Amino acid sequence: MKLAHHLHLYQPRGNDIYTARINEECYKPLSKNKVLENVSFDIGPTLVDWLYVNDKNTLSKIIRSDKGQAMAQSYNHRLLPLARYDMDVDTQIIWGLKHFEKYFSRKPKGMWLPETATSKRVLEKLTSHGIEYTIGADNQNAKSSDTSKVFEIELPSKKKINYFFYNKLSGPIAHNSEMWQGSDLTYLANADYALEKIVQETKDDFILLAYDGETFGHHHKFADMWIEHFPKSAKKKGFDTVLISSVNGEFKEKGYVWDDSAWSCKCGGLVRWTEGCSCAGAEMDYKKQLLSAAEHQEDLVHEIFENKAGKLLVDPWSARNDYIDLSLKNLSWQEFISKHFKNKPSRTAQGKVLDLLKAEYHTQLSFTSCGWFFENIHPQTKNNILDMQKAAFFIKRGVGKDISSGVKGVEWMLEHVS
Repeated sequence: MKLAHHLHLYQPRGNDIYTARINEECYKPLSKNKVLENVSFDIGPTLVDWLYVNDKNTLSKIIRSDKGQAMAQSYNHRLLPLARYDMDVDTQIIWGLKHFEKYFSRKPKGMWLPETATSKRVLEKLTSHGIEYTIGADNQNAKSSDTSKVFEIELPSKKKINYFFYNKLSGPIAHNSEMWQGSDLTYLANADYALEKIVQETKDDFILLAYDGETFGHHHKFADMWIEHFPKSAKKKGFDTVLISSVNGEFKEKGYVWDDSAWSCKCGGLVRWTEGCSCAGAEMDYKKQLLSAAEHQEDLVHEIFENKAGKLLVDPWSARNDYIDLSLKNLSWQEFISKHFKNKPSRTAQGKVLDLLKAEYHTQLSFTSCGWFFENIHPQTKNNILDMQKAAFFIKRGVGKDISSGVKGVEWMLEHVS
């Protein structure tokens, strides 16, 4: 029996104190104890950026642990099926790929979709950018409860992508307090207990267990030691611990995935992030209002960007895809000018385009899924609104147009951040 783990490593922007705590409790010990060498993992660009500034040593160890099993993540945890325009899905994927390649010095074969939110349209985009596989939850498997296969999804274009559905035991292992006794003396016993549960509940030839990385050491103290010693316990019980990248071609079967589905919204597809649902504890009016305001402003930003920047750039959307190369230092500003401007621009024209690109960048950030995830208005909701404000500011500075009416309609939420 083959057993694989996947860890989803992600922290949103804007809470340095919380991220620093999780780093000390989780990411640092996982990287120090070489846990990540024995699991597949994805790591979000926002977390990589934080580690680059605050803990280069841990980031270096995470990168060195990669043997080909690390997966990319789309850029800023925007739910891609909810992106209304294909160009925005492209940009999220391209920015995520560029970021991954900058730090890991290779092209990824897999990409984690935020909240595992998926659709055939999004999967088509992944394949068009060279992605071979992704991961989803057991409830996203459209025609089977089987999670022991690598399912090959045939898309409308006839392209194919491999889909791993993680085993339903992932949730109980991550959240069941029986597994975590809070003592460094019990981690081996807890690994044995978890393995006994797996043996009792499944006879599958291949099992994928996937969790948030923060499970190990943050949500559960000493759990980083649990997963460190898990391979030894598994071997004693006849399990072969593997990386999913090594079984990408095994156990393959034709599969189907639910459109507009996600791991943490089992009652209404993606309703958790649009209007609220029982998965999030309540139906909250703020979600619908915030989404409406963000989409309205996005339309305005896109229209202005295409019309104004389009007069100066060869292809404004291609230029937006390369905008991330400026912060990654893949391109200098002069190289960007040479590549994307129609003619040699004046300083005024350069400033205008740069402001419009910044507006587009903050518009993408304003759709970070964390802003809609919680029952109540949350600090991440505040971050999304602040990005809307920044986008409006750069539009006003760049072309003199005031588009702030939409964001002003949701600014009351800033006063309700808990």
